[in-house]
Amino acid sequence: MTGSAGQIEIISGLNGADILSLNFHPGLGEFDDYRSILSSPAALAHEASLENARTALALNEGEILGYVVIRPPLAGERWGRMPIMREIFCELARGMRGRNIMQALLKAIHQDPDQEKLIYYLLGYSWHWDLNGSGRSGLEYRQSIISLVAPYAYKEYPTNDPNVGLHGENIFMARLGAGISPQERRAFSRLLFGINE
Repeated sequence: MTGSAGQIEIISGLNGADILSLNFHPGLGEFDDYRSILSSPAALAHEASLENARTALALNEGEILGYVVIRPPLAGERWGRMPIMREIFCELARGMRGRNIMQALLKAIHQDPDQEKLIYYLLGYSWHWDLNGSGRSGLEYRQSIISLVAPYAYKEYPTNDPNVGLHGENIFMARLGAGISPQERRAFSRLLFGINE
């Protein structure tokens, strides 16, 4: 795809060493009013190096404009009680939004046929949202996330996760693969409220 930054490549499957050789766009990182989910290529490389992690990157001349990461839950997180759970999170640099780049990244990361055996989930925390840079309110940003992932069958689910409950704008969404069994669906429904099978 092309944009004002020139030719933009959407690349999946880079390993941590490959990512370390790249740079972040200036619109990713730490700002006075906003901090990116991952603030450096080293942090992204670490995520890409985790077992069963997958990435898709938007690149322009060795610069990372945006990314999507899918990885297993971190140790100690409630979602790690189900081995089929995978967290998804993504970000696009300030100055690069509104150009369908994130849509292309999400399309690339959802090409894996194994996803039908997994549950992808996202945790939308308002303190990670660039409200000033986007010009949106918290509720408007929340709705933009819902619209962005709706084509991939993500749905909002209620949960008593403490972090999700800290702000009314926060959101938990999940995509249950077509191959998820009824027993796994029941276990997921219970896990939403911290109940073990």
